[in-house]
Amino acid sequence: MMYTTSWCPDCTRVKRLFERSGISFEEVDVDRTEGAEDRMKAANGGSRKVPTVLIGAEVLIEPSNGEVLRALQALSA
Repeated sequence: MMYTTSWCPDCTRVKRLFERSGISFEEVDVDRTEGAEDRMKAANGGSRKVPTVLIGAEVLIEPSNGEVLRALQALSA
C-alpha cells in the first residue's frame, strides 16, 4: 500500500518504479480519501510525509528507489 497525494513528485517516482517493475500496489490519496491521512499517520508514527509505503512489516517514508527495492526483496526472501 502506498499513501500519496496528486501533487507529490516523489509519489509519482515510486508509482513509476512499481509500474516499471510490474508490481501491483494499492494507492490511497490522503487528500481525497476520507480518513486516509489519519490511517497513514497511525502507520508511520504521526508523519504527514508522502509517499508513505507499506511493504510487509516495513513502513517507508519518502523512500528512495533503492529502499523500496530492498524492502521488496526482503519480503520475497
